[in-house]
Amino acid sequence: MGGIEAVWRGRRLLKAVKGLYKDSETTLKVGKEMTDWFEVQRGVGQGCPMSPWLFNIYLDRVLKEALPLFRGGAGLNNCQIQVTMFADNTVLLAESEEELK
Repeated sequence: MGGIEAVWRGRRLLKAVKGLYKDSETTLKVGKEMTDWFEVQRGVGQGCPMSPWLFNIYLDRVLKEALPLFRGGAGLNNCQIQVTMFADNTVLLAESEEELK
């Protein structure tokens, strides 16, 4: 068992993360005015230290399901590279536009 399955094993970590976001509220600055406080219903807060980690866990699962279906890639020194990732940037590589369809 690896990847996302290992991270969420037993669902204890999932419950802990949900607990951190439960009943979260925020306000926005519009121009010079602040809005009323409202409940956050989706997503993670900008600047939250867990945001990149949660994003990577989600994206890992997406890539594990999507890459076997992707037939593209670029050859480099006897390797076939299909994707490059850095921070929140993901690039699919292909030798032709047709391979990206």
